[in-house]
Parts: sequence; structure tokens; C-alpha cells
Amino acid sequence: MKRVLHILGIILGGIIVALVILGATVPQVTCTTTHVVQAPVDETWATFIDGDRVSEWMPEFSHFEHLSGELFEAGSRHRLHFVDGRTIEETVTEVVPEKRYAFEMDMPNFTASGVVTFTEEGDRTRFVQAVTLQASAFHWRAILPVIKPVFQSQQMNTLEALADLVERNPTSAATPLSPLPAETPAVDTQEDSLMTNVPAVSEPGTDTPADTLTDEEAEQDSLAVDQDG
Repeated sequence: MKRVLHILGIILGGIIVALVILGATVPQVTCTTTHVVQAPVDETWATFIDGDRVSEWMPEFSHFEHLSGELFEAGSRHRLHFVDGRTIEETVTEVVPEKRYAFEMDMPNFTASGVVTFTEEGDRTRFVQAVTLQASAFHWRAILPVIKPVFQSQQMNTLEALADLVERNPTSAATPLSPLPAETPAVDTQEDSLMTNVPAVSEPGTDTPADTLTDEEAEQDSLAVDQDG
């Protein structure tokens, strides 16, 4: 029994040492996945940035929360909400329509930066997504190599779901979610109507436009007065 415990202790110690080494030497991991979509690049791109359809290909996605900027344009920020309560904040860093989409993400215990490229291959689209994961703490960095294959498998499943959607029912035109337009103050049309119907009133001691004489008319009146005199 002691021999077994001794062996287990050695194995456990080896695992701990390995994790420490990984945490010190592996600051990040990159997961790259590729999928060929049997659809043109314009349809693939349009479906990818169609904010109303993300839940059809991203597992457990609920909705977007717009934070700033124009959604799905460089510099914009939004928060992704999932049905299990998780949230991920994403900042779009670069957008080249139908060619490239780059982003940064803040997640619990991890940060990520990613690039998605779209390459036209006749009537097909080669879709490549590369995401680099970084851990915020030493013990999380130690497990990066362990979670890499799991994360990469999730990426592949997501790309396959997107490809299936594009091939079955693509978005013909990009319709990303947009922030609600700013409210415009209501115009009191009744008050404006009343004001336009109020006649102009002259100040005391001033002539109304109808009583105002031109210089020529004033001179003729003056001559007429002199002759009468």
C-alpha cells in the first residue's frame, strides 16, 4: 500500500512540475480552424455579420448588447450574452468586407484576439479562423495546452454550423444589428398652427407696412401740401 501511495505521489508531483513549467513557458496558445463553405463569398460574409442570425450557428448564444460604435465596424464594442448567463465583451479591430474580420475578446480568466478570413474559391469560400488565447493568471496559463484541443473542437463545430446555415439559407444582404435611433423631440403642431395664424401687430407709434410711404410718394405729398398752403 505504501508503495502504491509512493508511486501516486511521484506521479502527482510530476504533473504539478509539468503544469508549473507550462505556466512559465506557454503564455498563450493559438487555435486555427479551416472550413470550405459551398457558397459564394458574398453570401458567406453576409450571413456571418447578420446579427439577427448569430443564434442559428453559435451554440447557446442569446443576444448582443451594443456598447459603442457602429455594430460590426472597426472600433465598435458589444457584449455577447449566452443562455447560461455567460458574457463576452468583443471589440472589433478591423473589417474588410468579404475578406477579413478581426476582433479582441475579454472573457473570465482569459483574453483572446482573433482573425477571420474569407477567400473566394470559385463558387466556394474558404473560411479560416485563428484565435490566440492568453490567460490572466499563472495557473490558468498552465492549463492552456490542455484546453486548446477542446477550444479548437468548439471552433470547428461553430464553423460547420455556420457553413451549414449559409449553404441551406444564406443571408442575401448584410443586416447587422444596429443601435436604436436617437429619439427626436415631438413637435407641437397645434401650437405651431396657432402661431402661424396670429396677425402681426405693430408697436405703438410705428406705421404698419400698409401705411408706409416710399420716398417718392412722401415728396409728392409734401409738394401738394406746399401748393395748398
